[in-house]
Amino acid sequence: AAQAACRDTADELCTVLESRISSGRSASASLKFRARPNGIRKIVAALSKQAEVTNQSTTTEDLAVPITDAAKKLAMLKDYRSKLEALRGRAGNDVDALIKVNRELAQVQSELEASEGTHAHLVQRVETEILNVFIRSVEHRAFWKPIGFAISDFGGNLSQGISIAIT
Repeated sequence: AAQAACRDTADELCTVLESRISSGRSASASLKFRARPNGIRKIVAALSKQAEVTNQSTTTEDLAVPITDAAKKLAMLKDYRSKLEALRGRAGNDVDALIKVNRELAQVQSELEASEGTHAHLVQRVETEILNVFIRSVEHRAFWKPIGFAISDFGGNLSQGISIAIT
């Protein structure tokens, strides 16, 4: 239900970051989502329809310094690119200078696009929250069920106890 709610809130940048299922005597699952606050609320609401939500916490990241650094780098690269474009216009008929300027311009453009991607990723991380969900099934056991588990584990527990006593 939580994963379906995440898929339904694609406009809230919802992403499933982690999903685990454990089965056995006590079944459980854990999920980790990243979404905008409204998307987190929708996921919690979907879970609340399925069962009682007993604990809830979300985390956000403070990336003000890296975002500021990335913005400064973007501004410097854009300024450098505009200066290179001006130089390219003045190169005229000097083919060697034109080749060098175009090579440097291509390098700067590549760095600029990488920096824009990094900046966008940092901004997305700030605009979204992380929701960790742990789901545990509460099994209503019959009166004799725990005794049955104890009997089935008896041989292993006895051999473990004897080995500890010998050691």
